[in-house]
Amino acid sequence: MLTEFGANLTQSGEYDAYAAELAAEGFAPEKIGKYGFAFEGKRCLIG
Repeated sequence: MLTEFGANLTQSGEYDAYAAELAAEGFAPEKIGKYGFAFEGKRCLIG
């Protein structure tokens, strides 16, 4: 379940909207990293 959630999180449209806002403020698009964090008990997935 944790792996599925992490995979879906990085595909979220919210990331694209946030990246577009940063680019509009002058940040270079290639410098904007996209990461997803998922927690389940003591386990953490970063993707």
